[in-house]
Amino acid sequence: MDSERRLTPTQRLEAFLEHNQLLVTLHQASRAAERTRKCFAGGPRDVADARSAYQAAQGPVNLDLLRTATRRFGRDAADKLEEILAP
Repeated sequence: MDSERRLTPTQRLEAFLEHNQLLVTLHQASRAAERTRKCFAGGPRDVADARSAYQAAQGPVNLDLLRTATRRFGRDAADKLEEILAP
């Protein structure tokens, strides 16, 4: 019975890789949520903080996720995000 519950080495590797991918997705969503919140708040300091966080990102930013989350806060927040993303 105990041997039936054990994972094979292949199953363990697959579970490990899936776990790591979920962590990466969660981390990206968390960072996107913070930037979105800053865009929604909309004050000069908030926009500067969001711009700084975007520029300091240590890897590619999931722009689709960021735009989708920001649009939920309305047109003003979406427009502010596009200002931040503009070069």
